[in-house]
Amino acid sequence: MKFDWQSSLIFSLPMFAMWLTLVIYTYLVSVTFTWQSFLITLAIFGCCLAAYYFLFQRGFYQAHPKTNPHNRIFNHSGIITTVNLIVCVTAYFLYKNPLIVIGIMSFGVFIQAGNSVPK
Repeated sequence: MKFDWQSSLIFSLPMFAMWLTLVIYTYLVSVTFTWQSFLITLAIFGCCLAAYYFLFQRGFYQAHPKTNPHNRIFNHSGIITTVNLIVCVTAYFLYKNPLIVIGIMSFGVFIQAGNSVPK
Protein backbone atom coordinates (compact mmCIF):
# COMPACT_ATOMS: atom_id res chain seq x y z
CA MET A 1 0.00 0.00 0.00
CA LYS A 2 1.28 3.43 -0.93
CA PHE A 3 0.96 6.34 1.53
CA ASP A 4 -0.30 9.45 -0.27
CA TRP A 5 1.56 12.32 1.40
CA GLN A 6 0.13 15.13 -0.72
CA SER A 7 -3.49 14.22 -0.15
CA SER A 8 -2.85 13.54 3.53
CA LEU A 9 -1.21 16.92 4.13
CA ILE A 10 -3.92 18.83 2.27
CA PHE A 11 -6.76 16.97 4.01
CA SER A 12 -5.39 17.15 7.57
CA LEU A 13 -3.87 20.64 7.45
CA PRO A 14 -6.93 22.38 9.01
CA MET A 15 -6.94 20.01 11.99
CA PHE A 16 -3.19 20.48 12.55
CA ALA A 17 -3.65 24.24 12.28
CA MET A 18 -6.41 24.15 14.91
CA TRP A 19 -4.23 22.09 17.24
CA LEU A 20 -1.26 24.42 16.73
CA THR A 21 -3.48 27.47 17.35
CA LEU A 22 -4.70 25.98 20.62
CA VAL A 23 -1.17 25.10 21.73
CA ILE A 24 0.11 28.61 20.95
CA TYR A 25 -2.87 30.19 22.71
CA THR A 26 -2.42 27.98 25.77
CA TYR A 27 1.30 28.60 26.17
CA LEU A 28 1.49 32.26 25.13
CA VAL A 29 -1.82 33.84 26.16
CA SER A 30 -3.34 31.69 28.87
CA VAL A 31 -1.50 29.38 31.25
CA THR A 32 -4.45 27.04 31.75
CA PHE A 33 -6.60 25.42 29.11
CA THR A 34 -10.30 25.97 29.70
CA TRP A 35 -13.28 24.92 27.62
CA GLN A 36 -14.31 28.58 27.21
CA SER A 37 -10.96 29.38 25.62
CA PHE A 38 -11.31 26.28 23.46
CA LEU A 39 -14.73 27.36 22.19
CA ILE A 40 -13.60 30.94 21.53
CA THR A 41 -10.52 29.72 19.67
CA LEU A 42 -12.61 27.19 17.76
CA ALA A 43 -15.10 29.89 16.69
CA ILE A 44 -12.34 32.21 15.48
CA PHE A 45 -10.58 29.34 13.74
CA GLY A 46 -13.86 28.22 12.14
CA CYS A 47 -14.40 31.68 10.64
CA CYS A 48 -10.84 31.73 9.31
CA LEU A 49 -11.22 28.19 7.95
CA ALA A 50 -14.44 29.09 6.13
CA ALA A 51 -12.72 32.07 4.52
CA TYR A 52 -9.74 29.86 3.60
CA TYR A 53 -12.02 27.27 2.02
CA PHE A 54 -14.03 29.71 -0.07
CA LEU A 55 -11.03 31.79 -1.16
CA PHE A 56 -8.36 29.14 -1.79
CA GLN A 57 -9.21 25.51 -1.16
CA ARG A 58 -12.30 25.22 -3.37
CA GLY A 59 -10.32 26.54 -6.35
CA PHE A 60 -7.47 24.14 -5.56
CA TYR A 61 -9.86 21.17 -5.48
CA GLN A 62 -11.33 22.23 -8.84
CA ALA A 63 -7.86 22.44 -10.37
CA HIS A 64 -6.64 19.19 -8.71
CA PRO A 65 -9.66 16.87 -8.39
CA LYS A 66 -7.58 13.84 -7.32
CA THR A 67 -6.85 15.50 -3.95
CA ASN A 68 -10.53 16.27 -3.25
CA PRO A 69 -11.79 14.09 -0.36
CA HIS A 70 -15.04 13.48 -2.25
CA ASN A 71 -13.03 11.76 -4.99
CA ARG A 72 -11.18 9.42 -2.64
CA ILE A 73 -11.96 6.12 -0.92
CA PHE A 74 -10.78 5.83 2.68
CA ASN A 75 -9.39 2.33 3.19
CA HIS A 76 -9.28 0.78 6.65
CA SER A 77 -11.14 3.77 8.09
CA GLY A 78 -12.90 1.68 10.74
CA ILE A 79 -9.68 0.16 12.06
CA ILE A 80 -7.77 3.45 12.05
CA THR A 81 -10.65 5.31 13.72
CA THR A 82 -11.05 2.65 16.42
CA VAL A 83 -7.33 2.57 17.25
CA ASN A 84 -7.23 6.38 17.26
CA LEU A 85 -10.22 6.50 19.63
CA ILE A 86 -8.62 3.99 22.02
CA VAL A 87 -5.34 5.93 22.06
CA CYS A 88 -7.19 9.25 22.60
CA VAL A 89 -9.24 7.92 25.52
CA THR A 90 -6.14 6.37 27.10
CA ALA A 91 -4.16 9.60 26.69
CA TYR A 92 -6.97 11.65 28.19
CA PHE A 93 -7.23 9.43 31.26
CA LEU A 94 -3.44 9.41 31.71
CA TYR A 95 -2.69 13.10 31.18
CA LYS A 96 -6.06 14.92 31.59
CA ASN A 97 -4.93 17.36 28.89
CA PRO A 98 -7.28 17.96 25.93
CA LEU A 99 -4.41 19.34 23.83
CA ILE A 100 -2.77 15.92 23.76
CA VAL A 101 -6.04 14.32 22.70
CA ILE A 102 -6.57 16.86 19.90
CA GLY A 103 -2.98 16.31 18.73
CA ILE A 104 -3.47 12.55 18.62
CA MET A 105 -6.78 12.97 16.78
CA SER A 106 -5.16 15.20 14.16
CA PHE A 107 -2.38 12.64 13.68
CA GLY A 108 -5.03 9.93 13.25
CA VAL A 109 -6.77 12.01 10.57
CA PHE A 110 -3.38 12.41 8.85
CA ILE A 111 -2.81 8.63 8.84
CA GLN A 112 -6.35 7.90 7.64
CA ALA A 113 -6.12 10.42 4.78
CA GLY A 114 -2.75 9.05 3.74
CA ASN A 115 -4.19 5.57 3.33
CA SER A 116 -6.97 6.76 1.02
CA VAL A 117 -6.92 5.98 -2.69
CA PRO A 118 -8.47 7.81 -5.64
CA LYS A 119 -11.81 6.51 -6.95
